Amino acid sequence: MASKESGLGMLSSVHAIIREHVRWLKSGGMSGARANLRGANLRGANLRGVNLAQAILCGADFRGANLVQADFRGADLRGANFERTLMKGASLLGASLEMAWFRNVDLSGVLFEKIHINKMYH
Repeated sequence: MASKESGLGMLSSVHAIIREHVRWLKSGGMSGARANLRGANLRGANLRGVNLAQAILCGADFRGANLVQADFRGADLRGANFERTLMKGASLLGASLEMAWFRNVDLSGVLFEKIHINKMYH
C-alpha cells in the first residue's frame, strides 16, 4: 500500500483490506487475503479492537492512532512507528518488533510474550 495515500479514500481502502484479512484469518487462508499494509500511513486512525494478527505492517506509521485492544499476534511490525498511540490491552504476542518505535506510549496491559526484537526504540 502506498504510504502517500491519505484522507477518506485511504481509510476506506484500509478497512477493506482489514475485512479481507479477517476473512483470511477465519478461513485459515482459504479465502480473503492476508493484510499487507507495509509502509501505510495510519496516523491518527481509529483501529480500536482491530484484528491484524499475522498482518504485514513493516514500516507502518501508527503515530497518534487508537490501537486499544488491537490484535497484532504474529504480525510483522518491523520498523513500525507507534509514537503517541493508545495501546492499552493490545496483543503483540509473537510479533516481530525489530526497529519499531514506541515513544510516549502507554503500554499498560499490552501482551508482549514471545516477541521478536533485535532493537526497539522507546
